[in-house]
Amino acid sequence: MSNDVKKDLIEVGAAAALVVATGPLSGLAAVFTPLVGTVWQARSAKRMEAWLQRLLATKDAEQLEAAIHRALLNEDEEVVATVVDGARAAATATSLAAVPIIAELSRRFLVAADIPRWFYRGSLELFERMSTDDIRVLRVLLQDIESLTSPQVTLIAGGADKNRAIPIDGNAMSGMIPITAIAEPERIFSLIKRVGLGFESSGWGMAADAKAVVMNRDVLGWLRAALVD
Repeated sequence: MSNDVKKDLIEVGAAAALVVATGPLSGLAAVFTPLVGTVWQARSAKRMEAWLQRLLATKDAEQLEAAIHRALLNEDEEVVATVVDGARAAATATSLAAVPIIAELSRRFLVAADIPRWFYRGSLELFERMSTDDIRVLRVLLQDIESLTSPQVTLIAGGADKNRAIPIDGNAMSGMIPITAIAEPERIFSLIKRVGLGFESSGWGMAADAKAVVMNRDVLGWLRAALVD
């Protein structure tokens, strides 16, 4: 991929992110856009450049560059959507720590093609909105439950020593293990459910509990694989 193509991709993504950021301001946007635009474009361009570099951080970088370049020129809808979605998420991410994760998700979706589109889109939104602390908490939680092999896991943040993960095999619980305390479980768990990567419990009095979330093992594994350093 030539430097001109990279530059165009970065500038288009930054401009798109700017529209998203300033759109709701309506009339105020006309006053603040010149100033906000300069700052936002500089910030977004740096993050998109970091995203692109991480995306291409592979031993087959040249082949991947060529494949992406060819697909963009041919307007391959799948590749275009993947690149645009990843670039936008990287440009607008709350935390810089999310950029390499978003890049890893983009690379895996493009190269390995072993994660479904619904997960890719949902995880992009998840990491786009997460703070650095949120990402740290999620990383620790995934490490806490790495040994669990049940089809589903319920995470419960009850405070003190009541933070636990409950493996669910079918409709049955199979014990529980302690997990690390979460400072703001309502916000993190609600976000996971909002983007479609988790759902409400169907029993045990937690059907709509903001301090609990049920997640499928596949989703947990995909997230764990994406959380690169």
